[in-house]
Amino acid sequence: AITSKPMVMSHSNARALMDIDRNYRDESILAVGATGGAVCANYLGGFLNEEGDASAAAIARHVQHIAELIGRDKTCAGVDFVQNYAEALRPVIANPDKYPPEQGYGSETQMAPPADIWAVARVLEDEYGWTEAEIRGYLGENIVRVYRANWR
Repeated sequence: AITSKPMVMSHSNARALMDIDRNYRDESILAVGATGGAVCANYLGGFLNEEGDASAAAIARHVQHIAELIGRDKTCAGVDFVQNYAEALRPVIANPDKYPPEQGYGSETQMAPPADIWAVARVLEDEYGWTEAEIRGYLGENIVRVYRANWR
């Protein structure tokens, strides 16, 4: 309501599909879309579904939900990836009051690597009918558009 430029929400997913505090409510997704901004889904299973599944299909499901709300031109990848996942989890596991496991933190989960973006693109194309231009947007052109609008 206070910005005059497109904004970004990144590194989380749709709360309608995985009801944890870290994920975005549809109302928030719609608000970002109304700015002309972009919402970038992440690749961490604990934020995607109860099973901790970070498959391309699980990721694409969140991307598609976001697209259905605000348009395919307002989606992007917000990949969470670390080289040593066990090391990254150490402060999370040591502070369950700040990172509650029931909210997807420190639980058994899969983390899809950035290279899986191509598998997500394939699911978006094959299962949801995305065009090459829409895939290119998801792969980076949509977020570049938002950056340009903010940095000019």
